[in-house]
Amino acid sequence: LYRHFSSKQELLQEVVFTGLESVTEIMGATEFADVERSLLDIAELAVTNRQIGILVEREARHLSPDAQTRLREATQDIAHRLAAFLATVRPDLDGDTRDLFAWMVLGIAISPSFYQSELSAKEQSRLLAELTARVLTTPSPTGFSTTRRRRPVGLLPHSRREALLQQAIQLFA
Repeated sequence: LYRHFSSKQELLQEVVFTGLESVTEIMGATEFADVERSLLDIAELAVTNRQIGILVEREARHLSPDAQTRLREATQDIAHRLAAFLATVRPDLDGDTRDLFAWMVLGIAISPSFYQSELSAKEQSRLLAELTARVLTTPSPTGFSTTRRRRPVGLLPHSRREALLQQAIQLFA
């Protein structure tokens, strides 16, 4: 391995991005004209590539800052593709709500990464497709917006401790 990769981080980066490239390729090749077939394709993709979700979730912090940025962009690209699919399925959704639903679909899609199941891959795919279809038929929340307020909460920090507390307050807010 060390003849091909100079470090564990480089190996991790290769595994993560190779997996994400395959997901992006399959998502790009999916014809979204048939909604049920498309949902089943996404579910089958999730079941057959279940290792990617947990690998990204647990190990992405070990990637370099540039690789983390690339990972964030790749994930957002997948979510944007799902949002474009949702635009055809649910034209009643505005942009923010469509993005919310896309992230919900993505959450369902990566869920097999975090549990073991006695169901066959075909049964898991069918179940995931059914769950995703239920999300797609869910009424949209009223007044939902993804715009964030960027105003400081609390006082300006005078020490490192106060700066950390300030960040914690913003995260909790």
